Amino acid sequence: MFLNEAPRRPSLRGQTLVETLIACLVLAVALAGFTSSLVGALATEREATIRSLALGHAEAAAEQLRLLRQLDPARRTLRLGELDAGLRASVQQDLPAGTQTGLGELESANGVYRVHIGWPARGESQQEVLLWVR
Repeated sequence: MFLNEAPRRPSLRGQTLVETLIACLVLAVALAGFTSSLVGALATEREATIRSLALGHAEAAAEQLRLLRQLDPARRTLRLGELDAGLRASVQQDLPAGTQTGLGELESANGVYRVHIGWPARGESQQEVLLWVR
């Protein structure tokens, strides 16, 4: 018997094509789920990186603010302005556009400073790091 003379079963015609299409569909659904979770993980990692950078900037500013206590009030005010400008410049370099910073001494509580860094996050939300320094 030759290969081209093999008996054919008419009831199985086209079954391989249907099986292949179903396997491709299952693979496409699996890949879509994997891609979706990968994109979500990358977005979460980016947000964590931004938060870590913002916290690092805020902690560095807090250390500088603690050193201001040793200065007389006139020099402290001048140095506070320089520190605020430096914080804004460094944050503009490392964090996304639209990031806001705030640094200042609370008038109601002498010697207590506030460090605020806020940036736009996914969607319409705003993320922030806020430190109170004594």
